[in-house]
Amino acid sequence: MLSDPYFYIILFSVVPMIVCLTVFINLIRTDPRTLKLGRWGIFSAFFIFVSINLLLLYLNGQGVIPEGVLIIEAITLVMGFLIFSVVIFIGIIVESIKVWRRESHSIANLLLPLSFLAFWLMGKIISKISNLPPKYDYLKIITYVYPILIMYIGWQFIVFFASSVIYGWLMKRAKSNYFVVLGAGLINGDQIGKLLGSRIEVAVNHSNKQQEKAQIIFSGGQGPDELVPEAVAMRNYAVQNMGYPEDYTILEDKSKTTYENLVFSSRIIEQKSQVIGEKFLFFSSEYHVFRAALFARELGLNAQGIGSKTAMYYRIPAFIREFIAVLNSNKKKHLKFLIFILILNILLVLFTNYITRNAA
Repeated sequence: MLSDPYFYIILFSVVPMIVCLTVFINLIRTDPRTLKLGRWGIFSAFFIFVSINLLLLYLNGQGVIPEGVLIIEAITLVMGFLIFSVVIFIGIIVESIKVWRRESHSIANLLLPLSFLAFWLMGKIISKISNLPPKYDYLKIITYVYPILIMYIGWQFIVFFASSVIYGWLMKRAKSNYFVVLGAGLINGDQIGKLLGSRIEVAVNHSNKQQEKAQIIFSGGQGPDELVPEAVAMRNYAVQNMGYPEDYTILEDKSKTTYENLVFSSRIIEQKSQVIGEKFLFFSSEYHVFRAALFARELGLNAQGIGSKTAMYYRIPAFIREFIAVLNSNKKKHLKFLIFILILNILLVLFTNYITRNAA
């Protein structure tokens, strides 16, 4: 066995798998409010997949399993990828139509179709630039940079998506003595809409599942077009519509932003509990909760988040907005990478032109 090269190939896939899983599990146990959660989760899944398939190839070579098993697996993976791609493509069209019909025709709500339109247009432009005569070689830098840029943004999006999904799954059974429901705009000045109502319902239901009910802080100030503070409307909804004890509710009616929601609520919790850095759970929409968790970590708050479900047609463009906001929060790091890639490609083009001219 030790003389079989496959043994060492499997070994060198298992070792990184163990390393990745160790880091991933450590992040879960310490603080999952980080994009590293998705990054190491993806690495772990990749090396698990590689290790399993190398093991199958090894066992096939030893005659333990028939070759048909590998063929079936390959066909399943290819078909699964094709079906997934078709479903995603159709889903994008369907959900974009729903957004167009049910929401305002703002740029924010049309991010998904606009993104694909931009990619399509850039593809056409890149194709035209590639066919330009040699005197326009300097423009061809774009054809080198653009694919790298797309792959970079795509990787960042996959990491953000994976982090959000894993984080949401981890927080499903989280418990605390204090809950904070993050506010959102009211309808007709004093009515709770579906999006905000969903947050309240998840918080109340989650509290009811605990052995001891949580003190729920409803956090939200009063906007210029609102008749009452969001916090008041939220508490009324929880008490009157869901029967939650009013004695277990607290109002935070001064905040205007997510930052203020978290900070002001944290101060109230510390005053009530007489504990500095007291743990609490906050509740927001599913698409927003992970970015809010990243924000809470930056603020040094001992807070984790749980998301409430939203309609798919609204969730997709909202999730893209969250991703853009996360990119913007780390814009210096991303800008440095893009400048590095641009300089590298300029040098590559200059070097290629130099070699071409000397060869001629």
